[in-house]
Amino acid sequence: MRPFFLYNQQTLPYNFIMKVLFLSLLFSINAHAYLSYGDATDDCNWSADKELYKDIWNCEDLYIGTNVQITVKTTVTSPIQIRVQGDADIDGDIIVSASGTQPGPGGSAGGSCSTSPCSDQDAPGSTSGEGDGGETGDDLGSFTANYGGGGGGAGFSAAGSNAGATPAVGAGSAGAAGTGGSAFVTSSSLDTSLVAGVGGGAGGTGDDGSNYGPGGDGGAGSGSLLIIAKGSIILRSNTNLEAKGGAGTQGTGGSSAAIGGNGGSGSGGAIYIVSNTSVTSNSALIDISGGSSNTSGSGADGGAGSAGIFRVDTPTSSIIGSFSQAPTQSTISSSITDPLPDYGQESETSTELTSDIEASCTYKENSSPMLLSLVFGFLLTFGLLQTHKLRW
Repeated sequence: MRPFFLYNQQTLPYNFIMKVLFLSLLFSINAHAYLSYGDATDDCNWSADKELYKDIWNCEDLYIGTNVQITVKTTVTSPIQIRVQGDADIDGDIIVSASGTQPGPGGSAGGSCSTSPCSDQDAPGSTSGEGDGGETGDDLGSFTANYGGGGGGAGFSAAGSNAGATPAVGAGSAGAAGTGGSAFVTSSSLDTSLVAGVGGGAGGTGDDGSNYGPGGDGGAGSGSLLIIAKGSIILRSNTNLEAKGGAGTQGTGGSSAAIGGNGGSGSGGAIYIVSNTSVTSNSALIDISGGSSNTSGSGADGGAGSAGIFRVDTPTSSIIGSFSQAPTQSTISSSITDPLPDYGQESETSTELTSDIEASCTYKENSSPMLLSLVFGFLLTFGLLQTHKLRW
């Protein structure tokens, strides 16, 4: 095989070159691009309740007034990133939690018992954290059926709980309980990606031979939240940050002997706070709990969801004050992108807040790292295409 620089136009056609360049751009995307101070294009002076309509906010400064509640529209499907070029001052609520079977921003849904009979309706997704669905009760053809199995709870930073023991009635066999999802995220995972919670498994159907009792739906996974500031972050006494998993719903009965299992609950999400200066907390409330086990009704209990992750990064790996629960503490990442590297250090005539970078973009103005990534991506892509002899 000749070196690529010896190919002529006939052996290396134009469209082949263009596709290699396109794939090179994909390979060269910065893996840490979500860690950015942003370009200060959004107004983040929130002195009244606000419902966020997008996932990425690029703030000059962040202010959330006393007891102000910040929530997120259900149409937002990615974790919330609040990027701040200056300081952040918070004295209210930011809520990215799931609500029952409705995921938080970036979270995924639980399993659904939408048909009868239902069996093994696992939560959708491929993280390994999703809860397993319970199985259908089996009447063994004797019309003395049994209850469906409960759904397993979702995993996140730890494994979700298995569903509870399934009640048995008559001569039939009870549906097997769903198992909890596996842990698939650690605090160090936040160095490279911001992921949200996952859902619990659905309960299995109860069956008495002539009636079905639908299983409950699995609870949804929480969203996740990143607050990153080049300046200081102050969390005052009324601060409440929530990333809670949703609870599974209760199974219902087609008869007293045909009751569906309860759905498993969803996991909590991540709350990640990063400051290039300092983080001060006046006992701010943090809640990253998974949905609790659904023990209501006569059917099998659904499993509880795993808790999420709470992490704080500062230059010295220290915090002034305390939180309602201890975070994982680490030093600030070295891979933070900054479209405005000289923000706050130029004269009053500076155009520091004028940028041709879109609000959702996080490339550095310094193009050297990007150029190296592009060259590496080009060589890697070309090598892969040649190795596998792909035709375009």
